[in-house]
Amino acid sequence: MKKNPVILLATLALSALLASPQAVLAADAAASGATGAAPAAPSAPEAPAPHKPHKLKITIKADVEDSTAKSAGAGDADRSTDEGGKDEGDSGRAVVGIGHDSNLPAGEHAQSVVAVLGSTTSAGKVDEAVVAVLGNARATGPVGDSVVAVLGNTYVDNHVGDSVVAVLGNVELGPHAEVGGDVIAVGGELIRDPAAIVHGEVQDVSLFGKMGGFEWLHPWIRHCLLLGRPLAFAPGVGWAWALALGFIALYLFLALLFPKAVNRCARTIETHPGRTVLAAIFTFLAKPIVFLLLFVTVIGMPLVPFLALALYLGGLFGKAVVLAWIGRRVLPARGDGAEANPVLAVLIGGAIALLLYVIPFVGFIAYKVFDILGLGIVVYTLLLTVRANRAAATPPAATASPGATSPESAGAAPADGAGAAAPAASA
Repeated sequence: MKKNPVILLATLALSALLASPQAVLAADAAASGATGAAPAAPSAPEAPAPHKPHKLKITIKADVEDSTAKSAGAGDADRSTDEGGKDEGDSGRAVVGIGHDSNLPAGEHAQSVVAVLGSTTSAGKVDEAVVAVLGNARATGPVGDSVVAVLGNTYVDNHVGDSVVAVLGNVELGPHAEVGGDVIAVGGELIRDPAAIVHGEVQDVSLFGKMGGFEWLHPWIRHCLLLGRPLAFAPGVGWAWALALGFIALYLFLALLFPKAVNRCARTIETHPGRTVLAAIFTFLAKPIVFLLLFVTVIGMPLVPFLALALYLGGLFGKAVVLAWIGRRVLPARGDGAEANPVLAVLIGGAIALLLYVIPFVGFIAYKVFDILGLGIVVYTLLLTVRANRAAATPPAATASPGATSPESAGAAPADGAGAAAPAASA
């Protein structure tokens, strides 16, 4: 039985106090010459002395052993409890993946399986939902709630307690599928096995026709978007390269149609780099404010689409100007002082821009900087052009100096002289 050390210490201290009067009496008896009781009197206090440290030592040691045994027993009990409730603990976990796929193997149990910017695969038991955003959702094990895919396809081949949904993707029901709720395919197709069971309604919502799944977008998300770049040397992103090369061809066409305008805008950033950058930043910050003001005022709302179109076209032309400016910095200067060919400059600048676009976490920054700077160059060049036209339309005022004759007086003098000479001639 476990003993409390505090109680034992208190007991020993009380024994020592009770034994001390006996030692005093024995000493008085020895001094008075009582020889018969002398050997027995000192032996009374000496008996507890060896036993006091012995009892204390044994008690402390026994207490440590009991505590260790209790801790070990508690650990065994906790382990047995954990082993007994293993299934219950696993059922409370959620398998979540952001930027990668989420997978629940067969024989495992989870509360939910979710993937953002990735696909989900569930072969085990799920209590709630299986969800994939910008990815495919595949459930071959039982699901207690719903199976949903956004911008991806949904495949089900087991019991689902509620709905099966695919937004801008296809829905496929296998032969062992049993859906307790509705089956909804938005902008995709519904592929249903004849043996599949649907207890709810089947809704096929068309948006601009059958768009199907967005599986072609998933490689770009994995290799480009998650790494902060618009392009990558990876399989499955060929459409992105085709789109980028198409815009490069458009910029070359603009440089071919408007070579003087492209060179003039490129000269603006070369001669006024600081003011051009400030104009680009101001334009970028002022755009949402201007649109908000136009939306607030009822009169300005009809101008919103025209302003948006003008800014878009200005941004395209500005992108061509930025590429031309980059190409002009690379091309060697001509000896006759003539400017570089804008088409060649855009071609070289476009090649450099494409190389920047494949660098992780630099590609998107370069892409956005080129957009902001290009529109700012166009806006500031237009402001300089308007200012120059106003200055050319207004004649400079002549400054009168001492002793100088004004144009009005100079014009008036010959008139007077001519008027005086006319009567003389007639005379």
